Amino acid sequence: MDNLGMINRSSIALLLLLTLLILPLSYAEDVVVKTSEAPVVSQFYASSAVSYDVCAYELYADSITIRNQGNMYDTYYISIEGDISDWIIVSQAAVTLDAGEETTVFLYTKTAPEVYGEYSYKVIITSTYDAVKQIEKTVTVEDCPNIVLGAYSTYQSTCPCTAGVYVFELVNNGEFAETYSLWLEGIEADYYDLSEYMITLGASERKDIYAYARMPCDIYGSFNLELNAQTKNSGYHAELPVSLDVSQGCYNYNIALGEALLFDDDETIDVTFTQTTDTEYVLCQETPAVIPVYIQNPSDIINEYKIEVQDAASWVTVAEPYVQLRSMKDHVTSIIVNTGAADPGVYSFALKVDTLRGDLQTVMPFTVEVQDCDGITTGLPLWLTYLLYGLF
Repeated sequence: MDNLGMINRSSIALLLLLTLLILPLSYAEDVVVKTSEAPVVSQFYASSAVSYDVCAYELYADSITIRNQGNMYDTYYISIEGDISDWIIVSQAAVTLDAGEETTVFLYTKTAPEVYGEYSYKVIITSTYDAVKQIEKTVTVEDCPNIVLGAYSTYQSTCPCTAGVYVFELVNNGEFAETYSLWLEGIEADYYDLSEYMITLGASERKDIYAYARMPCDIYGSFNLELNAQTKNSGYHAELPVSLDVSQGCYNYNIALGEALLFDDDETIDVTFTQTTDTEYVLCQETPAVIPVYIQNPSDIINEYKIEVQDAASWVTVAEPYVQLRSMKDHVTSIIVNTGAADPGVYSFALKVDTLRGDLQTVMPFTVEVQDCDGITTGLPLWLTYLLYGLF
């Protein structure tokens, strides 16, 4: 009995010990906190205008706003789909944003030549984690003139060899920068100058263009010219007619007959000019004479003058058939009258002068009365005979 009691007490003690060992392990398992990583959330916001208008040839800047609304950084890839995808240039094909960060990506639209109307395309934005958004956009291409040409004056009066000055105003009334080519028609390229032959103007910019037009020194009359301007990109053309009056009066010259000078024996004579209003010359048959001719060129143009005597008898000769004068110069030439070879009487002649440039003509009538003063005819002095007949 005593032995049995001891065994029972030993068994109970062993059970109590085992219980104490097991209980702490069970409690520890109940208070363990299990943890795991938060799931990745890929969310983003994208916004852009769904439609816009552009002018043909215009480089138009559009934009898309992208914001990372996820919980970690992400990369977004931008692509274009549609029939006009080659019109669209993306400033950045990919952007990386931290959580909460926002950026703007630009889309540049450059239309093809002369394509007007409405077109559509898609902007597709894809994140690294395959989140996708797409924006459908519509672009309307309009025909927008971007050139205005005006003039402060459309008429100029000038002289040959002298430039008439026109001031034009060129305006870019478009919404994008444009390059313009300019030229004049109705006049050879060698006879005009422009302050600008090619110029680039920004939107709404304007510029004064100076044109200098001059005709050759032997050309006069009224001329119709035309300033032309051509845009490089939009293909527009503008023209503005102007007129140029080149005055024939600029060739005007002065001419006069002077008092007759008589030859004395065989001495040479110094031909000087003395103004006279009486062009009815009375000369002795025995005494040859010269009638001085004064020519003045008051213009700015070099000119040449052809001098002749209409209805001239063989005994009336001009000393210089041609006289050339520079601007503001004068000259005295003469008509040689060999009265010794003429019969007494009254003869009517006319001095005719034609300009080489300007087609101006002057005709001055005069008369020569040859009288037999003493019945002795001496004829021309020997030195003058040699001069007239080329015997020197």
